[in-house]
Amino acid sequence: MALQADYRHPALVTALLACVLLVLSSCVPQQPRRAPRKRCVDCHKEMAAKYQKGVIHPPVAENDCESCHLPHGIIGGVYLREDEPDLCLTCHKDKADVLERSSMHPPLKKGKCDKCHNPHNSAYKGLLNAPLEDFCFECHDRRAFQGPNIHEPLEKGCQRCHDNHASDFPPMLVKQADELCSSCHDVKASSFVKAHFGYPVDTGCVRCHSPHSSTGKGLMKAYAHEPMLKGECDRCHELQGKGGIKLKDKADKLCITCHKYEQRAGYHRHEPFKDANCTQCHDVHASRFEFMLNTSPEKVCLKCHEQGRGKGMKSLHEPARKGECLRCHKGHESKDVHLLREGSQRLCFECHKREDYVAGPVLHPPAATGNCLTCHRPHESKEPALLSSGQAELCSSCHKDVRSEMGRFSLHAPFAKGECSKCHSPHRSSLKNLLSKPVDNGRLCLDCHKGLSKESSKITKHAPFARGSCLKCHDPHGGDYAYDMNRKLGAVCMDCHSSVSNTIDKSRFRHEPVELGNCGACHLAHGSPHPNFLLNKEPLLCLRCHRQEASYWESGASHEPASKRCTKCHDPHASSHEALTHLDHESLCASCHKIDTDRFIKLHGGIKPSKTSCLGCHNPHGGPDKALLYPVKHAPFAKGRCTPCHTRRAK
Repeated sequence: MALQADYRHPALVTALLACVLLVLSSCVPQQPRRAPRKRCVDCHKEMAAKYQKGVIHPPVAENDCESCHLPHGIIGGVYLREDEPDLCLTCHKDKADVLERSSMHPPLKKGKCDKCHNPHNSAYKGLLNAPLEDFCFECHDRRAFQGPNIHEPLEKGCQRCHDNHASDFPPMLVKQADELCSSCHDVKASSFVKAHFGYPVDTGCVRCHSPHSSTGKGLMKAYAHEPMLKGECDRCHELQGKGGIKLKDKADKLCITCHKYEQRAGYHRHEPFKDANCTQCHDVHASRFEFMLNTSPEKVCLKCHEQGRGKGMKSLHEPARKGECLRCHKGHESKDVHLLREGSQRLCFECHKREDYVAGPVLHPPAATGNCLTCHRPHESKEPALLSSGQAELCSSCHKDVRSEMGRFSLHAPFAKGECSKCHSPHRSSLKNLLSKPVDNGRLCLDCHKGLSKESSKITKHAPFARGSCLKCHDPHGGDYAYDMNRKLGAVCMDCHSSVSNTIDKSRFRHEPVELGNCGACHLAHGSPHPNFLLNKEPLLCLRCHRQEASYWESGASHEPASKRCTKCHDPHASSHEALTHLDHESLCASCHKIDTDRFIKLHGGIKPSKTSCLGCHNPHGGPDKALLYPVKHAPFAKGRCTPCHTRRAK
C-alpha cells in the first residue's frame, strides 16, 4: 500500500523515468561519426581556379557547385538539378514573370539561358558570352543594322528599345511601338509636322520608317510609295475633324485608281490580283522589301502557299529557301498556269547551265526536252536533289521492265536500296544506259567493290575478273541466284569450261557439288592463290567434307597420294568409275604398285593377290600402320596364316 501511494507523486515518477532512460542509452551502441563529405572543388581544384576570374556567378564564387549540379553518384556526369530556365529562376526570382509575357526572346523560350549567359564566369557584365555592343549580333545579322543612316538609339545599344528577355509588346519592345517613338520624338512639334507635309501623323511610325537603319533620308524604308514621298497624301487620304486622317475609300479600291488593272485574255492570274486584293501582299506606304511587299517574300507567299520548310524535308530549292519566289514566278499574272515567268523548259536553264544537262551524246529524255519537273519538285522535297519521290519509285515509273526485277532472289545493293544514281547519271552521259563510268575493266563496279581490287594483287585472277567483265557472270540489278548471278552458277561456269562440261555429261558418277551446280563449293569465282582457283590447297579443301579419310593420319599412317594430292587418284568433277577415281580400282593401284614382282609377292606371304583384291585388305587413304591394313582382321590373316584359304604361288 505504501509503495503504491509513492508512485502517485509526480516528482518521484519523473526521477524514475530519467534513471531508466539513462540506463537504456548506455546500452545502445554508439554510431561512428561520419567524415565530412567532400565538395566538388576538393578534387576539381583546377576547374575551381579556372572559374575564379572576371565576373563570377555567385554560387561559383562561393565554390558551391552543388547549388546547380547534382553530385555524380554511381553514374558519372555533370547533371543539373533542374532544366533551364527553371534552374536559373530558383535564384533570379525577379525574372520569374518573363515566362508569362507574350513576346519572348527565342533562346529563353527554348529554355537556353546559356545561349547568352555563361553559367560560371565571364569577362563581361551580366555573365554575357560576348561584349554588350556586339552581343546581339552573335545571332542577328549585323549588316541589317549598318545602313548609311542609323537610328541614334541603336548606337547606344539595343536595350534602349528592347527588353533582353521578354516583353508584353512585340518584338520585345519596352513600350508599345508608337509610345516608344513619341518618348523621344515630339509629334506635336512644328518641325515634326512640317516633315510630314503638314499632316498630323502621330501613329504608325514603323510603317514608313526603319527603326534601325536605312539607306533613305529620315530612316525611310528602302521601298516607298511615290505619293507618300512627294507629300501627296491627299491622293489617298483626307483630313477629318480634330486633326484625324482617314482613307477616301477602301485601300484596295484606291490602288487601282492609279495602277492600271485589266483582265487580259489568255493569262492566268494570281488570286489576290484577280480579286484586286492588293494589300494582301503589298504595303501601302513603305517597305524594306522590293515591290513594297508587306513582309518578307517567303512569308508573303507562305501565308497562302503552304510548304513543309524543314519538316522532314531533305532538300529545298535555293530560291524557295531564300524566299525569292519571284525568281521563278510572276506576282500578278502569267501565260503559265503556275504563274512562271517562262516555261519550265527555259526557266530552269536560267540558273542551271544547259550544257551540264543536255550535252550528250546519251541523254535522259526528260533532261533532253527540259522537262525537269518530270523528276524534280520545284520547291522542296523529302528526297535529295528535290526528287519527286525515291529513286526506285521514280525511275520505275518509266522503266517498267526494271520494276519486275525487284522481286528477284538476289539484288544488287544499290538497286535494292533504290540508289539508281550510284551507277547511272540522271541527266546525260557518254556511255550507253547513262552509266556514270564504263563497265570495261570493272571500272564502274570497283568504285564500290574496292576490297576485290585490293585482294586481286595477291591472287591469280579468274580470266573474266582479270578482264573486268563483271556482267559476263552478274546481273547489274539482281538475279534469281546468289551473288546476283545471271544464271545458275554451274551453267555460268560451263559456258567457258566446256571440256569439264563434256566430262560431266559423259560420266556416270558426279561429285555432289557438281551435281548441284555449285562450283563455288570448291572454287573462288574471282581468283585464288591456289591452283585452279581452289578455296584451299589439297587435301585441306577435300577434308572440309571428307574428314573421315584423315582419321589415321595423326596416330597412324597415311597413303602418300591421299595426304598430298587427292586429285592424283580422284577426278574432282566426274568419272565413269565409282568414288570418282581416274581408273578402275585395280588399274589405279597397279599404276603405282607393281604386283608381279617377287618383293610384292613376298610381302603378301608368297601369295599373288588378284588385281581386284587391294581394297579388300587396304584402306586407300590411311591406316593404323604403314601397311594401311584395316584394323579389324580375320583371325588367321591377323596371325599371318593365309594358306588355310589361299594357295601359295608355285615356284
